[in-house]
Amino acid sequence: MLGALSGYWWRGARLVTPPPEAPQQAVAGGAVPEPPALEPTASGPAPLVSAPSTAGAPAAEQGAAPAPFAEPVRLSITARRGGKVRQTDGVVVGREALIVVPLPSLVNLSKVSVAYQRENFPVAAVVAIDAAAELALLDAGLAGRVQPLPLAPDGAVYLGRRVATGLRNRRIGGYVDSSAEPRPGGGYRHRLLLDAQPGSGLMPLLSEDGTELIGLAIADRRRRQVEAIDAASVHRLLEARAAFAPLSPAELETAYFTTTVAGQLIRLREAVKARQWDLAVRLGEALYYSGHGDDAQVRKALNGSYAESARRAARSREIDQATAILARADALLGPDPDRLLLSVYVLQRAQQPRAALEKLMTGLEQGMSNDQLRTVLRKHTQGLLSGSGLSLADKIMLLNRAAALDPAEYRYQVDLGRQLAHARRYGEALAAFNSAVLLNPAIADELADEMLRAEQRSAMPGRTLVPLRSDGASLYAQVELNGGAGYFDFVVDTGASVMTLSEATAAAIGVDMRADGPRMRLKTAGNYVTGRMVTLDSVAVGGATVPKVKAVVLDGDPGFAGLLGLSYLKHFDVAIDQEAREMLLTPR
Repeated sequence: MLGALSGYWWRGARLVTPPPEAPQQAVAGGAVPEPPALEPTASGPAPLVSAPSTAGAPAAEQGAAPAPFAEPVRLSITARRGGKVRQTDGVVVGREALIVVPLPSLVNLSKVSVAYQRENFPVAAVVAIDAAAELALLDAGLAGRVQPLPLAPDGAVYLGRRVATGLRNRRIGGYVDSSAEPRPGGGYRHRLLLDAQPGSGLMPLLSEDGTELIGLAIADRRRRQVEAIDAASVHRLLEARAAFAPLSPAELETAYFTTTVAGQLIRLREAVKARQWDLAVRLGEALYYSGHGDDAQVRKALNGSYAESARRAARSREIDQATAILARADALLGPDPDRLLLSVYVLQRAQQPRAALEKLMTGLEQGMSNDQLRTVLRKHTQGLLSGSGLSLADKIMLLNRAAALDPAEYRYQVDLGRQLAHARRYGEALAAFNSAVLLNPAIADELADEMLRAEQRSAMPGRTLVPLRSDGASLYAQVELNGGAGYFDFVVDTGASVMTLSEATAAAIGVDMRADGPRMRLKTAGNYVTGRMVTLDSVAVGGATVPKVKAVVLDGDPGFAGLLGLSYLKHFDVAIDQEAREMLLTPR
């Protein structure tokens, strides 16, 4: 053991003086004494320095060695020196817990309190690394050069090898003695014979020319003891330091290791408290996948961490990342109303109002419903209706869907009635107005004129009044094809013998244009066009529906969605009011 700790070892939660050990025997010729033997076990690697003897210790403390750590664990250490408190972090590795502590120039470890404990868990040793020795473990470039070396079964590859070690600019040469002990975790432990005493500490062990890191030297000036561990062990230690974030003192004082569920919960709670959302997500997911997904603490912390991580990404305009985080949360934790609202917020930030409303409606249709969701639904529905991006048919469809999701909201029925009246679907408009009055009788006076107008116009039995749109040259009517497969503005052409469709319109509604279908040659204003005859399942204008209507899909791009010709209009007496921009269809 290092001289810095030769008088102390760990029992429970305090440092105590170990039982006296046998005096060290000097080695002839000034060689360093033989290091204490390690007992390899199947349970894990031995520590870098030997554990204190348990001779004379109480029987309760001489049981089997504790199980190895499932993973390296970082910890926080507080040291008092000269009336000042200094704090750093270390890493626990190995079968009996080697604690590597980077406390610069720290000698008197009796004043170091390691804020971590576990019942009946003895710490074998604490190795203090001074500022110079940090080169071996903290320098990223050096860490990248450390690779496990292939060793012969007896460790002979190191025997007699000339090496160099030392701190910073002080280089001391020497060689590896013929003693080598295998380490259960891989690699070997050796005794070093050096040309000079290097002092106490942990130092890089290099090849003689300094080009290759082959391990670490552990020196104890007081006992004139220099040992070495090979690069296989160094590699493991460096990986341990790089892979784990430090734990907080509050966490360490709870007597739990992070390999236990309780310890992981503490670490998760501390990450949330520190607003380290990405870390909290990783810790929470680890707990979830290890079988603790039903734990209320885990689910609450993980759900909140997902939300904050996604919100942060959305604020940074990283919309894809925010969406992916929320999708992962939905897959792991299931749907959640608050997360649904956050998804809507993310899509709004991405300037996707229709996608945001669709997300909200889908969530409501899946059973998520509360007052806040319904309020947001009303707000987003109204916002989308007031925009210019929706067709009249889309607005009616949207309002019907919203009214079904929130049947107690009378304003959906009012808006729906007005949109239906605008579409000249007066009977449906009157029904919507009546529903609104039933939900809120106070608006009866406000809707009286609109209800009377809808009632009068719906009293024309069998007749359909269709609103038209003009571009100055032609009149357009909205046409519904194949039972709602698509809605398009068609040019009203009472002189066209057959309806026509552009190829784009036909493709949009899935029309099957068979290669053997009859081809047609049609005369239009000034020229002839060709196309292929098809039969549409149905054509509806303003609710007046005709099944099995012949139409021609024109070759190329005619510049419009289609013509509303006589193959449809022949079923009606057609009256067009150019000034009012209305078309009255009376069935024949």
